[in-house]
Amino acid sequence: MKAVIIYYSYSGNTKKIAEMVQRETGFRAAELRTVVPYSENYDVVVDQGQDEVKRGFMPEILPLEVNPEEYDTVFLGMPVWWYTYAPAVKTFLAQYKLAGKTILPFATNGGWIGHTAKDIKGACPDSEIGEILNVRFDGARLVTPEKRILEWIKKVREVQQMKIVMNQVHSTNKETGTVYMTKDISPEGLMRTYRALGMKAAGKTAVKISSGEPGGHHFLSFKLIEPLVKEVNGTIVECNTAYGGRRADTKSHCKVMEEHGFSTIAPYDIMDADGSIAIPVAGGVHLKEDMVGSHLTNYNFIVNLAHFKGHAMGGFGGVLKNMSIGIASAMGKSLIHSAGKETTGFGIDTPQDDFLESMAEAAKAVADYRNGSILYINVMNHLSVDCDCDSHPAPPEMNDIGIFASLDPVALDQACVDQVYDAPDGSALIERIESRHGIHTVEHAEAIGVGTRNYVLYTLDE
Repeated sequence: MKAVIIYYSYSGNTKKIAEMVQRETGFRAAELRTVVPYSENYDVVVDQGQDEVKRGFMPEILPLEVNPEEYDTVFLGMPVWWYTYAPAVKTFLAQYKLAGKTILPFATNGGWIGHTAKDIKGACPDSEIGEILNVRFDGARLVTPEKRILEWIKKVREVQQMKIVMNQVHSTNKETGTVYMTKDISPEGLMRTYRALGMKAAGKTAVKISSGEPGGHHFLSFKLIEPLVKEVNGTIVECNTAYGGRRADTKSHCKVMEEHGFSTIAPYDIMDADGSIAIPVAGGVHLKEDMVGSHLTNYNFIVNLAHFKGHAMGGFGGVLKNMSIGIASAMGKSLIHSAGKETTGFGIDTPQDDFLESMAEAAKAVADYRNGSILYINVMNHLSVDCDCDSHPAPPEMNDIGIFASLDPVALDQACVDQVYDAPDGSALIERIESRHGIHTVEHAEAIGVGTRNYVLYTLDE
């Protein structure tokens, strides 16, 4: 956002807060000054201020060093005089055209903010007024915790940035997906991408991850996902594998969940512990139904939280794989691998493209089943050519990239594949994707209506 800080300060208190805002944001600041300075005698100014507020007096102000009309957002600082903003601010609001702009007010006072917020809205009916920051002083001593001020600065900046992004989204062709990204692979970065989507998890929420095969160490850390899981009050969900190992039966799989730390942050659920259910595949070429863990019926919303990486059979794994094979029961996994022919084994003789197309079809079944109550996040770190289902994965040959999120799983996986191709160190993963014709999963998903490969990428980083 293009923003400026404008403030009036009689005693210096408001100036202190303006300087804090400037320090945290880097935006330019300009001080309002009256042509006729107020007396240095506080008691005199108290009486004068009361009279001016009562009369609606507007003192003449000096020209500003900047023109606030050239900015879309104005941080506006003011002392509270007799339960409203100081008269110099009244002059400013009358003199400058701020219609259509966002005003982010902060008000300093010795005890009560009065009706300052209401008066600002009344003076600027055609402006968007953000949450006002109420800053208390005792004389020159700051009473309001500095932490609260910093939180307000961070919050209003995030809100304004999000509005800019959403305005861009609304102007985008409906046949184009929207993908958000941050290079910040941290709990804070993950939360930022979740909030960017503008969709809140509602009802009983399943957070679908890969629990990770014991011995491997590239799967998503419970420390990374903890704030998001708690934010959505989620249950971490998985399904048993079909290839043996320690995640092939529920009892052993539960122990893996505990060993990998997931049980320390939230309840978890092996969704096929009580068997499978069949859900329809609309428009499938190979699958007429998808077999998923029966506990899927217990959830109203899914957060599809995938670790994007390579895969020995699929070329790569992202949200489409996490939703297809990941939510399929052990029987469903065999059904996908065999392109609908059997519910045991791995379909060794299945043509590669048939297998990939079956993954896309199973993903569509889950997406349709949830009917929009699902969002998608790919974390692009530990970018090995091997999957988290490998107990001895190859070490990553490329650097971490970031966290990507979308409401369109096809656009999201396509964007992440493109990131690999654009990376200077992506050759090993590119070879894995191409040798398995991995992009065909995305191609088929688009063809059957799961989403679109066309997308616009917005960064959430400053």
